[in-house]
Amino acid sequence: MKRPAIKAPRRRLLMLLLAALFALSAAMTGTAAWADLSQHRTNVAAGSGRQKPADALLQKYELGTQTPVPGAHFTLYKMNPDGTAAAVKTYITGPDGQALASELEPGAYYWQETQAPTGFLPEVENGLVKKYPFSVPAEDGEPIVVIAYNARQKAGLTVTKTVDNGQWTMDNDAAFEFTAVIGGVTHTFTLKHGESKTFGDIPVGTAYTVTESPAENYTTTSENSVGQVPPQGITAAFTNTYEGQYGYLVITKAVTGQGADPEKEFTFTAEIGGQTQSFTLRHGQSKVFPGLPAGTQYSVTEADYSGEGYTTAQRSRGGTVANQVISLVYVNVYGAPEETGKFRKLEQKVLNEARLEAAHKTEYYMSHYRIEG
Repeated sequence: MKRPAIKAPRRRLLMLLLAALFALSAAMTGTAAWADLSQHRTNVAAGSGRQKPADALLQKYELGTQTPVPGAHFTLYKMNPDGTAAAVKTYITGPDGQALASELEPGAYYWQETQAPTGFLPEVENGLVKKYPFSVPAEDGEPIVVIAYNARQKAGLTVTKTVDNGQWTMDNDAAFEFTAVIGGVTHTFTLKHGESKTFGDIPVGTAYTVTESPAENYTTTSENSVGQVPPQGITAAFTNTYEGQYGYLVITKAVTGQGADPEKEFTFTAEIGGQTQSFTLRHGQSKVFPGLPAGTQYSVTEADYSGEGYTTAQRSRGGTVANQVISLVYVNVYGAPEETGKFRKLEQKVLNEARLEAAHKTEYYMSHYRIEG
């Protein structure tokens, strides 16, 4: 007596149950797996020796998970007696990660992924896209289930910082605070001008948001601060533009005394906003540092030339930049008189002259300025 054949709804349900069972088995072993009648088989109908078409279900998961992968293109191939393969049809996995090939005649087949979904990579075996073989037996049998996996493609997110301080060309040493939320994980960090922070190995398609904490006297613009990580990676660029007050620092050199060399160069070292710069000046020359953000700390030091016969009352000066021009005049007296009174009088005379000269040089920067001797 013949047993009744499995009807389509029951067959579909059985296939889904088998897919879940095989996926669970694969997850427990930690390896990708495929199943066919030779591996997992339960006779639900007595074999009659008749050749009967069968269905083959492809189930696609993200590697290491039970998350279905839709949109994967798979081509089904049937093996010929001479060992070649002929394409039968190309299928696309649906929202459940499944593709169903129905009414397959007995024979040897294999699935092969021809296009992975965006953000995923196909499984590779021996340098080639992996084949998932199975066979349809001649006798009646259960539906065939093949499990395949896609690994997530990974890329990087880079955050960059640029600080625009207008006329101030030296690098700003200020650090700006950032918060990046990547796939629900929060990261905090700081960046200075010209620095960057890279987060690597992020699964493609992961949502991210990068924000910068407000900074006094700066306006912030950004590009790509919110989005999803694409296959080629992405850069979130932040630019801070200084909108506060500016000041100007002018260093002037004056040399006097019988026998002084007017062409001699004197070396200075300026530390401004944490940055150091050296320069030289001759008699009557000035060095201007324009567009310094108000509040910037500075110090200017002249090298010691006492061993060469030059005397100066104060070699190092410092302070805080304000919304004005600060003019520092350095006077060197060559062959200074031994008497302190005569030296002071001569230095003051040259200093007054230099102050007037420096004032004329700085008038074009601001209408109000302060001269420091």
